[in-house]
Amino acid sequence: MKKNFSDFPCEFNKKYGTSDHTPDVTIPVDNNLEILLDHDENQHKRYIYAEERSRERDLGEAALNKNKVSVMLRWNCDGYRTSSGMKVPSCFQRSKVDGSYSIHPDRKDDYENRMAELYKVIRQIIETYKKGDLKNLHLPDDYPSTQAGLNGHLHVIKLFYDGHIN
Repeated sequence: MKKNFSDFPCEFNKKYGTSDHTPDVTIPVDNNLEILLDHDENQHKRYIYAEERSRERDLGEAALNKNKVSVMLRWNCDGYRTSSGMKVPSCFQRSKVDGSYSIHPDRKDDYENRMAELYKVIRQIIETYKKGDLKNLHLPDDYPSTQAGLNGHLHVIKLFYDGHIN
């Protein structure tokens, strides 16, 4: 994943502020905005919902303590259903030999499209931020978000989750 983000100044698997949580990637845009990227395998369906929301609140409080606005992109590379109900399979396959994961050869284009979409969203967030009021960051309409934490200090966007618009 590191090579995919070489055009952004990134920190990988680093504890975020006062929170005990470590986003997979933190992109410090400037002194006021950070983008947090979490790779949510299988949409984190196996995780307890309340714990996921608690994690988001903790990250929002950490952003508030840092006096920053953060946007958390929760990115799923596994299977999901589109808003029209079409099933989209995972981009990955698991090795029967050692259990490791790799991009499925038949899904390489889908993986690359998802990465392109992720970059597009990151760039849209940065451009939107540069144009707008920091405390009322407006995100692209294509990506409905939720606010967690305090005073809108953390916005959460889910990509390639069930209901994703293709």
